[in-house]
Amino acid sequence: MTGLQVAWFVVAAALVAVYAILDGFDLGIGVLEPVLARTGEQRSMLHGTVGPVWDGNEVWLIVVGGVTFAVFPAVYASVLSGFYLVFMLVFFGLIFRATALGLHSGGAKGSLGWRAAFWGGSLLPAFLLGVVAGDLIRGVELSSTGDFTGGLGSLFGPFAVAAGVLSLAMFVNQGAAWASLKTRGELHARAGRVSRLTGGLLLLVFILMGVYAWQAAGAHFSDLIARPLGWLAMALAAGGILFQEGSSWLGHDRHAFLGASAAVVGLVGIWAVGTFPDIVRASNDEASSLTVASASASPNTLVAITVIGAVGIPVVAACAFLAYRVFRGRVDEIDGGY
Repeated sequence: MTGLQVAWFVVAAALVAVYAILDGFDLGIGVLEPVLARTGEQRSMLHGTVGPVWDGNEVWLIVVGGVTFAVFPAVYASVLSGFYLVFMLVFFGLIFRATALGLHSGGAKGSLGWRAAFWGGSLLPAFLLGVVAGDLIRGVELSSTGDFTGGLGSLFGPFAVAAGVLSLAMFVNQGAAWASLKTRGELHARAGRVSRLTGGLLLLVFILMGVYAWQAAGAHFSDLIARPLGWLAMALAAGGILFQEGSSWLGHDRHAFLGASAAVVGLVGIWAVGTFPDIVRASNDEASSLTVASASASPNTLVAITVIGAVGIPVVAACAFLAYRVFRGRVDEIDGGY
């Protein structure tokens, strides 16, 4: 295992965290809309918090997929084929929620069907992406060549479903913190209360998941607690939630959102630290696991991708920063604009 391989694993984990933070509040807003918005004007305000940036947020999912394809092609082939139906459901959910947002902007504000599509199209990816993470942690059935050999039912085992619930709670909490940061008036007050509730719920699910992982996650949990970075990731997850709760009670919305985002980084870090050096763990034969070393591209390819990534990733980040810079501040209470 070379330094460049390890570096790209760290970069890939960081990109997953960036996606989970940015599209996390985006999906969380969609799941929470029936709870937060009581009127058409409040729905417009909620949609306005994500309208200018949601498509840019989802670019990071494409970046994660592109990096996986280029740097760890064996992982890309195994995961995309084995989880084909799951990812298709994720993509259909993202398509439906994007369409619902577009129709809302076009004036179809009262359509119950499209409001349901926005809610379901947000909930489905938030849950299913956690299911995928849970399967990667617990392990899936792989052949000696790294091909997925399990059935669809094997992807929805108890541990994977529990990880999906944790993922959903994480995204919902991120969305509540974002809504509190970006809205005004009655909606802002309600979002603050919901943010405190979702923070407490996330902490509870995190603790319960930790107890369950101790019993069910085997090598992942052992590797996690054996490494100092594992304790740091767990502390960051729990500390971020507690910081969010305290900041929210004090009315510091920006700090609350930063706390929620730190919790996301901690949760992604728990996956990365506990799984390393595996990327896709084989539940049936440890020797079949796809590791950072066995699944990576050739050294020459890694060098070329490093040069491309050193240019491309900062450009994407700069575009995202510019979008958030332009649309900073709270959404207007009257027309849902800035």
